[in-house]
Amino acid sequence: MRPSWLGNYAMKIDFFARRAHFVEHIAPVWKALDPEARGAFYVSAYLRQYAEAQGLEVVPVLPRLPADPLSGAPNGPNPLLTCAYGDMLAAYKVRPQRPFILMEHGVGLTFNNPSYAGGLGLRRQVALFLVPNEHTRLANARVMPLTPQAIVGVPKLDEWAEAAALATHVVLPGPSASARGGGSMPPHVGSPCTSGRRPTVCISFHWNGAHIAPEAGNAFQHYAGILPELAQDEAFTLIGHGHPKFRDLEQHFLGMGIRFVRDFRDVMEQADVYVNDSSSTLYEFCVTGKPVVILNAPQFRKNVHHGIRFWEYSDVGPQVNQPGELRAAIEQAIAEPDVYQVQREKAVQDLYPYLGESSARAARCIEDFLQSKWPGAKRIDTIGGETIGILYMGFGRRAALEISKSLGSLKRLGVEIPAVVVGDTPVAGAELIRWEGESPFDPAQRHNFQFRAGRIKPDLCRITPFERTLYIDADTEFLADITPGFQCLDEVDLALAEELLALGQLYNKPRAGWEINMIERDATIQELGGNPNRKFLNSGVIFFRRSEATLKLFEEWRRQWLRWQQWDEQLALMRAIHACGIRYKALSPDWNHPHRGQAKIIFHNYGRGTARVDGR
Repeated sequence: MRPSWLGNYAMKIDFFARRAHFVEHIAPVWKALDPEARGAFYVSAYLRQYAEAQGLEVVPVLPRLPADPLSGAPNGPNPLLTCAYGDMLAAYKVRPQRPFILMEHGVGLTFNNPSYAGGLGLRRQVALFLVPNEHTRLANARVMPLTPQAIVGVPKLDEWAEAAALATHVVLPGPSASARGGGSMPPHVGSPCTSGRRPTVCISFHWNGAHIAPEAGNAFQHYAGILPELAQDEAFTLIGHGHPKFRDLEQHFLGMGIRFVRDFRDVMEQADVYVNDSSSTLYEFCVTGKPVVILNAPQFRKNVHHGIRFWEYSDVGPQVNQPGELRAAIEQAIAEPDVYQVQREKAVQDLYPYLGESSARAARCIEDFLQSKWPGAKRIDTIGGETIGILYMGFGRRAALEISKSLGSLKRLGVEIPAVVVGDTPVAGAELIRWEGESPFDPAQRHNFQFRAGRIKPDLCRITPFERTLYIDADTEFLADITPGFQCLDEVDLALAEELLALGQLYNKPRAGWEINMIERDATIQELGGNPNRKFLNSGVIFFRRSEATLKLFEEWRRQWLRWQQWDEQLALMRAIHACGIRYKALSPDWNHPHRGQAKIIFHNYGRGTARVDGR
């Protein structure tokens, strides 16, 4: 039984992947997480269709540079999990304040480089490492002994756990094989040696990371000359595979008459023998129980020990040093697939602990991390003997995401206040009140100016279920205690923040298309007494009591907005306050500040189109 507190998260965890194989590594963990712990699953925009095909609901990140699809990264306050150093680096440049969880992908190869376990660089910013095995944990601990780590195995291999139990003597966590009905199956069910079919051999190469270390490169050039000959060998069918970062490899293989298989899942299913130089897939294939052949290259130094492939676990198959040795090694692997079985099984047991349970283990570690860093929030339902709550306006997925971030920032402060969303898109942690009136989007208006909040906001006093309400825009972040805003309603009916700008400073940017707003601005200045230096009031943060006075104010707000019906509804609110003479309090700009570095209570990311966008 899960603990009673599980699901009550002050913070959620976001995921981010810029490449397809990174999605493969972290998607199983995401699916194993408590849904209430999930924030947003970000992917580079070009991966959206691929990720959705994996059953994920993702948030695409647009590239900053049109020519570079990997140049974008998400912004937001939630902790972020990546499984690649480069992805973490990209996200850090956008939002260095957020905590990072780095899940090492692959088997845990080390090359004394920040991109690999045991390196430094931005790894110093990691709050928690999720590592595949003890070898990787030790590599990190040698350079950062105080950073928390959890050994979780490799989640993407969980789907192969049953196959591994049948094909090898690997013992899965939990009930015994006999208790599961597994019995004592032969180690190589369907082997070409027993079925009489023509065996399939896959040859695969790592990408050329020789600038990191010679062993991080590949052996392709060393063996390229023998490949066309092997492709014509009638004793087996040769297929090709390679690291996703080896971009030209597919074309090389096709030019040699070798069919290329992109998805490594297909390789594990189709191949009877796997031939590889220095990739983690060499050990992933061992999970199938089928034989492997190891390719050495002249630049791979026998006197330099990086661990695992170099050279502690290099006995899982025959090592080939020269192209002329390769055919014989393949033939031996086909004819005698069990020669290195003991070594392969030991490698699987040592390098892939928790096989079949890695995703769940990683998810529990993340949930424990969230709970330890941000314990459950204190819930506040009433102030001054009256119910309180937060009301958002949210239409579309992007607005819902911004609202989720805003609520998360409040929980980070250790506070939870009831919340509702008026709109059309549900948000976890808030009640949805579906808007049945006119759509706020006006397609007749200019791009990025189609959202008409004045169609919605004047109804909020009538709609709110709370006696004291904070209406707040979606694109906001709580930075400090907001309860004084509710408390000031002991003395007034309304409280809202002054802008940094005065009325006369609004809409003066040349060629910005504010002509009608300038007419409304000038009329507002005159109706309020003719002072252009009067501070502008922002309607993005409004505390109000549900009373006859505020109901009349909001009705007047509607009437004033209908005079111009513009994108900006705030001038209409100022005229309504002036016309009704309601008791109100002008809060300092700290309650609604547009610059995060200067904000003290609420940061409001207004004017940047993060929530009010065309097409939603």
